[in-house]
Amino acid sequence: MSDGLIPPELDARGWTREDVERSFERVRREMSRVRRVFYPDFVSAIEEARDLVGHAMAHVMLTMRPEHLTFDKVAAGFTEALLLQGKGALLPALLAHFFYRGIDPRPFLGLGASAGAPRRWPPASSARTLRSDASCRCCDTGHFILARSLMRHPHREVPRAKSLVA
Repeated sequence: MSDGLIPPELDARGWTREDVERSFERVRREMSRVRRVFYPDFVSAIEEARDLVGHAMAHVMLTMRPEHLTFDKVAAGFTEALLLQGKGALLPALLAHFFYRGIDPRPFLGLGASAGAPRRWPPASSARTLRSDASCRCCDTGHFILARSLMRHPHREVPRAKSLVA
């Protein structure tokens, strides 16, 4: 409502079942209009979120050794990566998200690469980074690609032909 996505006359709070059923076509038309207006911003927000989460996961994968992982430590590394990308405004929502799930990254914030030896680093890439002033080596696109190569994607694998010979 406050963002202008839903006009006041289509605010369903307090509606009866009959009101809802009568409004379907009107709501469908309005949502189609809103989708056309806001779609480019929606796609942009999704792409930014994808890039931020990808780089945060790369940061975790490249600065923490598997034998040191806990949910709290991974959440701390993820949080640190977002802070390094200049997303400090997300901190309250991010912490609330973790707390709701019983994860508390606060004791481990600042842990960074001290959670075991960092993984190997490829040569610095000249490709785009999310923030060139970030102090984390993981923010380089080459490092993101290295981290991605460490992830298994079984749903993307091509099925192998089974041998007919036993």
